[in-house]
Amino acid sequence: MDAGGVHVLRGGRNGLPGTGSQWFTRATVGVPGDPAQDHQFGFAIRLRDIDRDSDADLLLSGQYSSGNVLLRAGADGVTTRAASEVKIRAEFPQ
Repeated sequence: MDAGGVHVLRGGRNGLPGTGSQWFTRATVGVPGDPAQDHQFGFAIRLRDIDRDSDADLLLSGQYSSGNVLLRAGADGVTTRAASEVKIRAEFPQ
């Protein structure tokens, strides 16, 4: 189906233990949109403090479609609270 998804691993002094890891797809509660064949959600990702609260928010884009998603972060990591579709693509300019 190739709908896509993103696995977020939180690292620390001892590497990537997997504790507190998160998996996000278009089927995750709170993530806008629906999973679609060949959407490749998460093809491009970017961590950036978009709302300037000192926590890196997660921007996700598919390979070919619009419907980029912004997942805001807080002290406990990335959440789907206040998730929204945005016009900003996660890719860096070439």
